[in-house]
Amino acid sequence: RGCWRVMGSSGSAAFRGLAVSRAFGDVDWKVPVNLVESKPEVKVLELKSEDEFVVIGCDGVWDVMSNQEAVDLARRHALPVDGQLDSGVGLSDKAAAAAARAITLAALERGTMDNVTVVVMTLRR
Repeated sequence: RGCWRVMGSSGSAAFRGLAVSRAFGDVDWKVPVNLVESKPEVKVLELKSEDEFVVIGCDGVWDVMSNQEAVDLARRHALPVDGQLDSGVGLSDKAAAAAARAITLAALERGTMDNVTVVVMTLRR
């Protein structure tokens, strides 16, 4: 039956039954009051030669850290293929995985109360 979640500061079961996927179309949660939102943050950017990687994360990450904090954390924990981030070679798969794990752990340590999923995708090889 999916994921069950109870919301509300009083601990009541008034909102029992809300699953993450329901935000996309369950009318019961949108009418007469919009209780869930599925509008994503979308940015269109032209990639530049100096771009190293992309950090993709769900709201459990962004609830507790900024975009720049995630990038800084990824850069500190990632080891490039040839020892230098500015070389044009890019991050190894192992380094990208280590960066994603570091961001995940940081979000959990900061007390996020939501799901945490992180992908660090390398752009240069």
